[in-house]
Amino acid sequence: TPQVRNHTLLQCCLVCRAWRKRAQFNLFSNTHLPLQSARTPRTSNTMFLFCRHITQNPRFPSLINGLYISPKTGTDEYIPIMFALGRRYGVVLPRLLTRLERLSFQQVDWRFPRVPNISVFTPFLTISDLLLRDNLFHKASDLFFVIRRLPRLTKLALEHISFSRGISDREFKRLERLRPTHACRTLRKLRIWVTLPPDVVLETYIDAHICRAA
Repeated sequence: TPQVRNHTLLQCCLVCRAWRKRAQFNLFSNTHLPLQSARTPRTSNTMFLFCRHITQNPRFPSLINGLYISPKTGTDEYIPIMFALGRRYGVVLPRLLTRLERLSFQQVDWRFPRVPNISVFTPFLTISDLLLRDNLFHKASDLFFVIRRLPRLTKLALEHISFSRGISDREFKRLERLRPTHACRTLRKLRIWVTLPPDVVLETYIDAHICRAA
């Protein structure tokens, strides 16, 4: 498990200087952040401590190839996207993690305020593998906005994506007209596992919208 693995790597850091550098590389290569509530005091807030650490140690952001953000075990609370991206603490993770290739967001709420939240996601230009699980969006076009702005995306998984509103034929046609010609051209693998509430038409639209560009 990630917990056992990290505990072992932390022990390796204490062995000697030669072990420490390699152990730190492996420790940060795949970073798992189980987040508490955004209201948790800074002294014990995982996201605050992570943001402070990578800003005070400029070498570490370049070590992170995979970032996995989810709520702490036992909580049903969704994570506001601005909190998940570090903006609450004056940090923009997409601008710091310049070598990030794998990103996973679990139980993240993209809905309010919609435009600033989604726009700040744009600088994640190096991501090739994206997993969105139990994420909340206002409408389908917001999801498409995110996906279109990942020029190196090769693998995309959408699991239990929820929308505040569905998508009409008119809106789908408008999205098709506005789709950039280069969107999703590197995509090789797409997995969609149930939108909430279940909507076969919406799932088909998402599949078609992405695959036609791939």
